[in-house]
Amino acid sequence: MNFRLICMIAVIVVLPATASAQSRTEIGEVVTGYAFYNRVGATPAEHDSDLTSCFAIVPVGRPRVTNPSGTGIGDSLVMTWVWGGAVQGLFAVSGENCMIARGWRVYRLSDAEGAATYQLSGTEFRERVAPWLGSATPPGTYYRGFNNEAAHPARYSTASRPGAPSPRHLSVRFALEGGAQVGIPGPVTPIRTDYDMRQPERTTTVHRPGSGNAVVVLMVRGGSRGISFGRVSDGQHAGGRPIVFGMTGSSRGRWHVVEVPAGRWRINHTGVVNHCLGSPSFEVGEGEVVYAGDFDLAGANIGPQLDMTFATSALEGPGLEVMRTAEYENGSTVACVVGVVPYPLEFEGFPFASGYRSGSMAPGRVSE
Repeated sequence: MNFRLICMIAVIVVLPATASAQSRTEIGEVVTGYAFYNRVGATPAEHDSDLTSCFAIVPVGRPRVTNPSGTGIGDSLVMTWVWGGAVQGLFAVSGENCMIARGWRVYRLSDAEGAATYQLSGTEFRERVAPWLGSATPPGTYYRGFNNEAAHPARYSTASRPGAPSPRHLSVRFALEGGAQVGIPGPVTPIRTDYDMRQPERTTTVHRPGSGNAVVVLMVRGGSRGISFGRVSDGQHAGGRPIVFGMTGSSRGRWHVVEVPAGRWRINHTGVVNHCLGSPSFEVGEGEVVYAGDFDLAGANIGPQLDMTFATSALEGPGLEVMRTAEYENGSTVACVVGVVPYPLEFEGFPFASGYRSGSMAPGRVSE
């Protein structure tokens, strides 16, 4: 995948599949069946508020609700946000991944127990499900929660054609029964086509930057997967033209050197996953040369390895005299765009931005 495709990932309808393995966690497809969200200690009000805001980050329209019994919400519940094949499946997993980023776990009841629960009237349904939402031991089978999957590329997959979720999603019905406006979109970040792309050089020669600029150096491995960076002060943060750079890896690894404006830079994408919900960033000042690390985009750990000895032994040029390692900080967020798989990325062992409350820092999160 070339970098232009990575930058324009928002137009993708069918996502390229990663290699599958039984041990991989699927982060590109919503859990189907009688599913519900659980966060230890959470209240029904917190559940409904988070679900409403998470499913408003994608443009999926107002749910269609029928009421054949005269009470509650009927069998064809919900859901403009789930119908429409792969596209709506992708929209739905955006909302689910947002919930997971906020510390919620996905559980699913058996078909028998789920059907028995779902046939209850609105009031009975809310009374039955409410205790499950904040329970430390909810019923059903655990499917997934946040475990920093994006930092371990070999451990996750993204569905090649994400399927539409079940129309009997317990959490969505619970929120709707409580009066939540699930599925009504908020402002949608438009697809950007006006990127100011800074082209990295495939070289082992590190030069010094020109006036107002900095130089970033990195090694990228991992076949055809790519990684992209964006300057935090641009684009979705301030409405200006986003300044970005990116590259694909190779099985043997390639060195890349890119001159960019000074500022704070965040990781926007790795492969087809967008890190709008949280990602690492680093600061690079005017005149500085920063080694951003050695990335493995298909390995057990993405990295980055920041061994300066390894870098200086392979590189040359006047920039080496001032080159330092990047000082990463987790927790940079931006508005999510449509048509991607959003998921947080955290580099282990690095600090978090003040006020970040997602991923590993989400209140009530339980590790599995």
